[in-house]
Amino acid sequence: MENPFIGLNGLIFMKIGHSVGKGGSNRHGDVLLIQYILNTIHLDTGSDFCLPGILVMDGLCGPKTLSAILAYQTYKSSVWPLFKIDGLVSAPTRRDSSARSLLGFRRSTA
Repeated sequence: MENPFIGLNGLIFMKIGHSVGKGGSNRHGDVLLIQYILNTIHLDTGSDFCLPGILVMDGLCGPKTLSAILAYQTYKSSVWPLFKIDGLVSAPTRRDSSARSLLGFRRSTA
């Protein structure tokens, strides 16, 4: 298995292999990673992002995980208004950076 941790200038990015969320592939390992990331951001005292509760890390993309993805994308849209809020975390492609697609932020075509 490929290492999901990618380093860049001292930062660590986690990489999913397939899309997670609304209409995504929702593979168990990728969903677990997104659940972990969302829980970590929620628990970070330096972050304003807040979930109603901790996500159960079960690897299933159910309604609470989908809601958390949308909540995070909506939260981040105030900082990056040109990115889509669609409930989908896409896996990075060769043309995409891991950071930008980490939680589903892709340039809006509209």
